[in-house]
Amino acid sequence: MNRWTCKSTDMLLKFLHQVFPTALIPSSYYEAKNFIRELGLKCEKIHACENDCALFWNENKGLDHCPNEKCKAPRYKSPNSKIPRKVLRYFPLKPRLQRLFVNKEIARDMRWHKERRVDNENMMRHPADSLAWKDFDRNHKSFAEDPRNVRLGLASDGFNPFGTMSNSYSIWPVILVPYNLPPWKCLKDPFFFLSMIIPGPKAPGNDIDIFFRPLVDELKELFATGVETYDAFREEKFMLRAALLWTINDFPAYGYLSGWSTKGYKACPMCLDETTSLYLNNGHKCCYMGHRRFLPIDHKCRREKKQFNGEREHRQPPRTLSGEEVLQQLLRIEQVEFGKAPDLLQQKKRKRVQNSSNWKKKSIFFELPYWSTNKIRHNLDIMHIVKNVCESLVGTLMNIPSRTKDTWQAREYLKEMGLREELHLQPGGGTSKVMPPACYTLSSLEKKNFCQFFSTIKFPDGFASNIPRCVKTKERQLLGMKSHDYYVFIQRLLPLATRGMLSKDVSQILVEISNFFRKICSRTLYLDELEMQEKNIILILCKLEKIFPPNFFDVMVHLMVHLPTESKIAGPAQYRWMFPFERYLHDVPTRFNQTERNMEKHEAAGKLSIFSSLARPFGAALIGYLSEVELQRIHLFILKNCEEVDAYMREHRQILEKQNLSSVQQRLDSKFSKWFEKRVMYTHARGECTDELLSLARGPDFRVNTFVGCNVNGFRFHIKARERERKTQNSGVMVKGEHADKETYFYGTITDIVEVEYSFTQNRVVVFKCDWWDLRNTSGIKVDKQSNITSINMSKTWYSDQPFILASQAEQVFYLQDMKLGGNWHVVELVSPRSSYDVPEKHEDDLVDNEEAYQEEYHEDLIGVQENLELVSLKIGDVQTEERIEAGAMFFIELSASRTRQLDDNFIDNDEEIEQQFNSEDENEQFVQIDDYESD
Repeated sequence: MNRWTCKSTDMLLKFLHQVFPTALIPSSYYEAKNFIRELGLKCEKIHACENDCALFWNENKGLDHCPNEKCKAPRYKSPNSKIPRKVLRYFPLKPRLQRLFVNKEIARDMRWHKERRVDNENMMRHPADSLAWKDFDRNHKSFAEDPRNVRLGLASDGFNPFGTMSNSYSIWPVILVPYNLPPWKCLKDPFFFLSMIIPGPKAPGNDIDIFFRPLVDELKELFATGVETYDAFREEKFMLRAALLWTINDFPAYGYLSGWSTKGYKACPMCLDETTSLYLNNGHKCCYMGHRRFLPIDHKCRREKKQFNGEREHRQPPRTLSGEEVLQQLLRIEQVEFGKAPDLLQQKKRKRVQNSSNWKKKSIFFELPYWSTNKIRHNLDIMHIVKNVCESLVGTLMNIPSRTKDTWQAREYLKEMGLREELHLQPGGGTSKVMPPACYTLSSLEKKNFCQFFSTIKFPDGFASNIPRCVKTKERQLLGMKSHDYYVFIQRLLPLATRGMLSKDVSQILVEISNFFRKICSRTLYLDELEMQEKNIILILCKLEKIFPPNFFDVMVHLMVHLPTESKIAGPAQYRWMFPFERYLHDVPTRFNQTERNMEKHEAAGKLSIFSSLARPFGAALIGYLSEVELQRIHLFILKNCEEVDAYMREHRQILEKQNLSSVQQRLDSKFSKWFEKRVMYTHARGECTDELLSLARGPDFRVNTFVGCNVNGFRFHIKARERERKTQNSGVMVKGEHADKETYFYGTITDIVEVEYSFTQNRVVVFKCDWWDLRNTSGIKVDKQSNITSINMSKTWYSDQPFILASQAEQVFYLQDMKLGGNWHVVELVSPRSSYDVPEKHEDDLVDNEEAYQEEYHEDLIGVQENLELVSLKIGDVQTEERIEAGAMFFIELSASRTRQLDDNFIDNDEEIEQQFNSEDENEQFVQIDDYESD
């Protein structure tokens, strides 16, 4: 710790012995280390063959050379030193699982999925809600009987311990996570079990099974017999069992663990042998199209030829194989010899043909007795799918030379197939060729506007990284974005950045892709909604096939078609993607502390609800003084929002109504505060109300504290003035209220954060002073029916006489420049609160504590995918100017009972980027690309 040497530790321990001679303190670092080892935190160092042929373990433990006859590599660097050439570090699983039940609270939470989770057949918030979990329980009833039996997930990925240094090195940590825990603890850092560290310097590749041997043997034992464990919650011993539900990996590692090659003609591990692929001779790569086969058999799109591959589609969708059927296929393949010895590598090399099997091995996980019955064994990582799809979209839209899919090779293929004549290469001067601009590429001016949009963008704290740093305005490129940047980009930003730029067809498909990922990546999933997304993604991919060139359809784009089905089986994406594991492996300095930074302390300030707000202002407190008018406004607003005052307000209203006065509401607003004070003072004198209520009735002090920021409801708010010189935007606020006797949303910005004090009991209330944008008609707010994007005119305000809201009522929004309407129009985007979960629980009287974590979740009715697949044109010259500037149909937005919003998770990610390799252009062929068809 802190780079302490063993010698300095020994010196410190000796000094402590002298100071405290009777204390039980280890005398040396070695003694202290041996003492800690007895706690069970041990690591088994297992020697391995340097060519990944075998482990020197169990029957091979006493060997000095690799047991593989074709390798025979020495075990040690030299016979005398006994220093191994390669070491696997394995951390036994049993002690880690036993420790979960030593703590009373954690032991109770390990039963949460069975005893306190509320089951809803149509809703999935946790892996326990998934079909895979329930199917496992049906197949293994003895395992399901005890809710303490642990369900595990396994994640692994390559990791360079030297960071950004030039040293090329790859080690593979293997992490296990228990899924029994509730959502607010599941996949959190304290419950990550580092199971093993597979050594480098090269990735194990297909030989990774060699290193999984100790873990698989322990998993088999844990499922069959278990391990005796003490349950601190029940205060009893029991036999703890465990089972592995699935693995979580990026796509290359998917192939290493599953045994299915994720390259070549049959790269899709879901379609398997029925994968539709096409080899592009010009581009020397495979593309994966043919998504019409997933459409209903009578769909009209199946009969179209010209806009697809020139043929009708009659095939059925690929059949999904069960685990037992997969196992039968694996039994027919020849068992491979593991290792990277030269003789073994020569033996493994074979020429791949289109009809050959893509199975490379039978995965070691099939040794687990339940593995073949698991409904899902390996997860497609949505994180990397989103990254690669978004990278392809941005590269093609902006025509970035190294990343665009619209290459001259793709245009040549279209010409060879006789498809999309308007996009064919045209003869230029001499031997050069001209590439006509397509409807999906931005002009030079549009690229400039596109980059300017991102160069000025600001997000709330923790929502995303600093995307403007990735903007290269001069080169008109976006470079260096991380996986989470792409995640935010495709769900929130891409449709907004291209509003008014692209043709209607291309703009609509970008909106549909964005909505698709927002639905799939939601914290809460609905089975009926996922069934709708299964249909939507097929239409989306068919539209993409009509618009984009064949090069665009790499395997990552194709995998989108399987995401809704996989979500139906395995549940919400946040339990199955690589985001938390990438953060864990790369040790981001702010790992898992984003929520605590924005979360308020759970301390109630008083008995009244208005005094129990959990708002936590921060920054230096400035003392200010309220005018009489401001004081009365704040006081009346606080009274109206205190539950305990409602009865008094109804009583006063009845008194005024009996007097037959006009403008009862105005009289109530002007007289209630004084009436309420007298009423409470009378009841308090008789001992019929509390000191807190009397303090509230007397009103706040004129002197207040003002702050620049406040944490409340999981949000971090700043005043507008604070963010002018900052790269973040935290002043946007939304609150639900009434206008013209109708409920509606009010949008605004925070101008001041005021803490008022009721001096009689020293209770405090935090209020936000806001400017509210005028939403009375379509000149103030518009919603695009096509994309469901809400735009606000920030040039006018209203309700200036009612600027205050309680901090606890605020929800956070942020504003982005509207590229379609321009001027003072801004698109409003909602932010999800961090570390709060909309997961109801069954209540019990014998719980250790009654704390519950909730998330106020909003469900937005995102616009569905349009069935019409007809396109106007693929050539940029044929796109009408009116379509690029069309404002679209707008309407005034009001709050209704059915209008809810679905917010997605926000993460900060610092994962290692996996750059795609792109084919270089043919040096013998020259071509000219018409890019700047609009001048700056």
